[in-house]
Amino acid sequence: MSRISKIIFNFIFVVVLFIYNSGYAQINNYWSMGSNTSSSLLGGAVVGGGAEDVAIFYNPAAIEVVAQKQIAFNASVLNFNFYNYNNALSPGQSLDYLEWAVKPRFLSYQFKVKSNPKFNFQITIFSRNEQLTELWDYAEVIVENPATKEEFNYTASYDMDRRYTDYWMGGAVSYKFTPKFSIGMTLFGSAKSLRYYQSSVIDLDPINNTISKNQSWSSIERQYFYAVSLIPKIGFLYKSNQVGYGINITVPSMRLWGDGYNKRSLQYSNITHEGQRKDDFLQSEYNNYIVANIKEPLAISAGITFHSRNNRSKLFFSGEYFAPIKTYKILDNTKISAWGQDEYQPGSDFLSYKYGAREVVNFAIGFRHEVNERFSFLSGVKTNFSSYNPIDDATWENINEYVIMTPSLYHISLGAQFRLKGNTIILGTEYSYGRKDNAMQMANYGYPGVFDEYERIALQNYPTETMNYSSQSIGFYLGYSLDF
Repeated sequence: MSRISKIIFNFIFVVVLFIYNSGYAQINNYWSMGSNTSSSLLGGAVVGGGAEDVAIFYNPAAIEVVAQKQIAFNASVLNFNFYNYNNALSPGQSLDYLEWAVKPRFLSYQFKVKSNPKFNFQITIFSRNEQLTELWDYAEVIVENPATKEEFNYTASYDMDRRYTDYWMGGAVSYKFTPKFSIGMTLFGSAKSLRYYQSSVIDLDPINNTISKNQSWSSIERQYFYAVSLIPKIGFLYKSNQVGYGINITVPSMRLWGDGYNKRSLQYSNITHEGQRKDDFLQSEYNNYIVANIKEPLAISAGITFHSRNNRSKLFFSGEYFAPIKTYKILDNTKISAWGQDEYQPGSDFLSYKYGAREVVNFAIGFRHEVNERFSFLSGVKTNFSSYNPIDDATWENINEYVIMTPSLYHISLGAQFRLKGNTIILGTEYSYGRKDNAMQMANYGYPGVFDEYERIALQNYPTETMNYSSQSIGFYLGYSLDF
């Protein structure tokens, strides 16, 4: 078999291995992460080798320290994110949002023991994911009661702030059984937090009638919680001539602890619908030390790295399968953490929230070319499908669900690496794009709207699957490592 035939065969092997039900999905995207600059610029396609100082995450079997010790730092120098939402709150209405931030990402330390050079060790701390969503809109129009011809001032406002962070810290060891085969293991600790605020308020004020009362509806929720878990990994790496094969298995997360608080209120008053006066309603609850958990799924990745004969060019292919996560209560108000039970007691599911994910598969391709000993060119392309999919059957339909607007994303990256003695500097940029059509609206403001005593809706219409939104981002990165 010719070399070209072997490359084609190996590439098809990886694709076939991961093609099973690759589909698309909705949630936080598993491959939206920071890690190390060189691996990010290669699209993360480094399971089969080439991960360098971030092998602890992609494949711990590939940890290999050339010098006695190495320290590496990576940061996103500047990152711009632009979001556009059409029909989010009412037909024909559009929202735009621009975010920029500076986000430190990755710090690692690698070393080996002189007495047994077959062992390589690494410890690291990095920000795997940071998400910020901020939306605000306000509308005020004059409307007319179709039956009485009475005029009202109709105002509606929507406000959402969602901040999610995920920090990882861990250690790993690799052992080289032979010059061609090695195995590695990692144990990560993950600390995730979510700060969430959502407010939707509607007021209907009579203009010329001093007898009619103001009609109002509002839904407000504010919460914060965190979850700490352990996440083990085990990796395998085999090098044959100019080809490297890698497999990495990530065990489902194991919750250690987590809790938070939630305050939510839902109310309406003085509602008159189709000539009938409706009873007022108010439900307002608060609880602290609510049990929280954010799960990570079983994940299996495989990759192949091809080296040119002079070893100056490398081609990377990787794919990763993420198992589904059964719907569960990410915030469970029916349970209270042990240290909060004296003051707070379990409550109803009015303050509980659900979460779930379907299986998903991502693919990445990377290319690296060493122009000379000091300068290398890097590029990469990857998919980043989302997987949000909580069950909405009779068991779960009354459990709250977050407003999550994360479409499937596609990333392209480009950068350069400079080496001078033991110093390595990496500069690069990454562009990402995603779009979601026919998504459920956040709200559907409109008068006179409907009145639904079961769903607790008034002065508005039912949300429909007519929202379209897109996400674009561009980031500029800087990485540095030192061998000593």
